[in-house]
Amino acid sequence: MKLKLKFILTSVFCLALFQNALAVNLDTIVVSASKVNEKIEDSPTYIQVLTKQKMEDNGNLFLSYMLNQLPGVSVEQGGGIGGETMAFIRGIPVSPKVMMYGVSIMSPYYPFPHFNLGPIMPDNIDRIEILQGAQSGLWGANAASGVINIITQKGKGKPHIDYNQTYGSFGTTKEYLALSGEIKKFNFYVAGSAYDTTGIPQTYSYNYKTHTYSQGGKRDGYHKYSFYSNLGYDFGDGLSANLITDSYKSTNYTDICKYSKDNPVCPNNSAPSNLTPLAQSSRHEVDYYFTKLNVDKKFEKAALRFETHYMQNNSYMYSPSSAPWKGRTYGASLNFSYNVAPTTKIVLGVDYGKDRAIYDYTPQINVSREHAGTFLEVLQTIQNLNLQASAREDYYQTFGNTFTYKLGANYYFEPSNTIFKANWGTGFVAPSMFDLYANGAPFRFGYLKGNPNLQPEKSKTFDIGFIQNFGDKLQISSSFFWSKIDNLIDIKYASLIGRSQYFIPINISKTISKGVESTLTYKPIKYLELSLSDTYTQSDGPFGQTSNIPYNSTSGALSFNYDRIYAQLNGQYISTMYDNSGHQIGRYTVFNANLSYKINNNAKIGLYAQNIFNRFYYASWGYGYATPPRSFYTTLSLKF
Repeated sequence: MKLKLKFILTSVFCLALFQNALAVNLDTIVVSASKVNEKIEDSPTYIQVLTKQKMEDNGNLFLSYMLNQLPGVSVEQGGGIGGETMAFIRGIPVSPKVMMYGVSIMSPYYPFPHFNLGPIMPDNIDRIEILQGAQSGLWGANAASGVINIITQKGKGKPHIDYNQTYGSFGTTKEYLALSGEIKKFNFYVAGSAYDTTGIPQTYSYNYKTHTYSQGGKRDGYHKYSFYSNLGYDFGDGLSANLITDSYKSTNYTDICKYSKDNPVCPNNSAPSNLTPLAQSSRHEVDYYFTKLNVDKKFEKAALRFETHYMQNNSYMYSPSSAPWKGRTYGASLNFSYNVAPTTKIVLGVDYGKDRAIYDYTPQINVSREHAGTFLEVLQTIQNLNLQASAREDYYQTFGNTFTYKLGANYYFEPSNTIFKANWGTGFVAPSMFDLYANGAPFRFGYLKGNPNLQPEKSKTFDIGFIQNFGDKLQISSSFFWSKIDNLIDIKYASLIGRSQYFIPINISKTISKGVESTLTYKPIKYLELSLSDTYTQSDGPFGQTSNIPYNSTSGALSFNYDRIYAQLNGQYISTMYDNSGHQIGRYTVFNANLSYKINNNAKIGLYAQNIFNRFYYASWGYGYATPPRSFYTTLSLKF
């Protein structure tokens, strides 16, 4: 009842204002909700786009905090800076598919398939497209709840150098250097960065007498060094090629000593100088490398793209009791699009991939699996109506064939300047190599026994809503969504061998999620913009509201842009939610601010303040895990 009331009230409010509607002024960003480029206002899919400008305006150094402020998106982070981070869309308890330029970058060895968003910074990102609802009918496995597609920077214009230097709280320093541009038919973007901080604690300070946490604790350092390149060449006559390379190496130092009556003081295990086994065990290092080559050929009415890629993601834990996980993916695809008529497009495609997971410690694991898929997409325009239909068949060596599809409609009602959208789709999540083959590997508070009989998690999603524009001053949107996912993989207790607990993953549960997303953007004058968004999510799992999914998430931003000055105050309210252990968390409001001044066309200085009022709160990862206290960062940006 509450969901219907929210949706109806927003709809009635907009309908009452129809008489004042002016010409459509929707954003014309080209997105990849289809296998061919299309304008955002033409796509049936619900899409959110984080442009480079929006990310700069927000000011945060890490992408995960920006994603968490978007309607329908929840982010679960494991405490500390750069900690393990997952995203969820519309209350579905599986990660969306994370891609770079349309290629999956999810590691095959992670339990609960996901990509760690914690280390990702926006420096070399051009935009991020968040597609909501099941997208497996186009993008295959792991797109059961949606897709996060990262589009990186490409060289443009006269060759130039960009340099950013950041200093901030907790001994934070960050350097970013990029060389980019175009020379005749060759374009290039080459960049490197270094980020170092003494960090914040992974967990709050614990009082073993009162069994409570308080702000403070030993800092846990984080260090990340990255390299990125995007090289392209136009051979002429519609033929072009592009090579992307993205890599980083990061190290987390975390204290894992537990306070107790007999152990009231813990050593600083995160200090690099501490070489004890306990300190070494809490150093988590990640080596990530991704490369992608695509060749495009454009004809008068058709286009052909061949793509091949390779990714490796190595995770090292320096400890006598655990060892590195290594993930590898290889793949290639071929897509063909054809304009049958001015209002009709079809896209055909095939792809092949191979996943490999290695665990270099007893019991050793070295397994691989192959998978392939083929799809058909049809895009049809009938006057103001845009239709999308896609169907896909995937084969996985471990569980066989899976068929998925997606149907969508977008209608522009001209008299009231309103866009209506509706979508129905199915999706699936392929069990991870860890869940399938982990033969006694360490997991949480025990060991995991793999289950090779696991079946894919399967979803059905539906959404319907509208976008209403009133000239170039006001835009309001609202949508109702419903999702169901079956065959959810959960971890259950299996046996006790000696003093060790063993767990096993099984297909056991389901979740039904439904809710309403609403947004408002208002520009009363040229220099001022107000944006608000609210998401209500009821996500019913086997134990009530799904963990780490708030009932309500409300975000807002007030932006001022005049001449050389830009300022933004943004805030977010998170209602009640529960962590994986059933602790009540959430119920907090946090405000941040960003201020920048453009000295000239080649220099800009900025100041970012996070958690202005130093709010003490528990976020999505759980009770006791630390969240950023009040902190300040200043950045100087230069262009040569």
